[in-house]
Amino acid sequence: MPTIEAKITDMHCASCVNKIETELNNLSKIDKALVNFADHSVYIEGEITPDELIVSIKNIGYTAVVETDDSSSSEAAGLKKQLNKTLVAWIVGVPLLLDMFVDFIPNLSTSLGRGVNLFIGLICLATLIYSGGRYYRGFWSSLKNRVATMDTLIALGTGSAWIYSMLVVIFAPQLPSIAQHVYFESAIVIIAFINLGQLLEQRARSQTSKAIHRLLDLQPETALVIRNDIEQEIAIADVVIDDLIRVKPGGKIPVDGIIIEGYSSIDESMLTGEPMP
Repeated sequence: MPTIEAKITDMHCASCVNKIETELNNLSKIDKALVNFADHSVYIEGEITPDELIVSIKNIGYTAVVETDDSSSSEAAGLKKQLNKTLVAWIVGVPLLLDMFVDFIPNLSTSLGRGVNLFIGLICLATLIYSGGRYYRGFWSSLKNRVATMDTLIALGTGSAWIYSMLVVIFAPQLPSIAQHVYFESAIVIIAFINLGQLLEQRARSQTSKAIHRLLDLQPETALVIRNDIEQEIAIADVVIDDLIRVKPGGKIPVDGIIIEGYSSIDESMLTGEPMP
């Protein structure tokens, strides 16, 4: 049965896993869908094509990339994009956060203050769209599918803070002075912290993936097998039980087995961590 592996780049929580698995398993062309949150991947068994899978996951509200040889470059591009979103959120959020202590933004009781805060609100809106747009798209998708995910909490919290603050700016003259407070910094800093967490998680996952691939590269691709007293080099996949394998000095042991002849020192550091053979 055909199998497909794809990476889901914008999955945030266990609710996302349940949502994606449920929706994919309901598709007629998919016999089995298994989502792994640890490495943000999905394994598909069925007659669906890679392009159809990408479209199906997009309809659920997520972005998928089918595993290819250039997946590493795609992963690096995604990491850079996440870094840019995080930096923008912090660049906008830090001055607003400092205003809580320094109070350099004009008060809403003046026309200048309302104009400045209105401009700040528009800057924050652009930042929320750029740095946090995927959370709002995820919230809309979850709303259509009648489920709640981490995106729901983020979108409701930051969106409510921005909308309330804009209403305060617009209707400031009609409000008492004690109610003339905006919370633009809360919305932006929340997005900044969440993006920072996502960036660190994505970077750690990328480094782990690279380390695993480096370990896999240590495995030899062929084995020196003796069959009918003839020494021949074959692919590891063609080695069968009871084959007699010759390992030459300095060579790598290609498969598990029992030493039946000879004596040597073997480097087992990859398995045991011990430096001496």
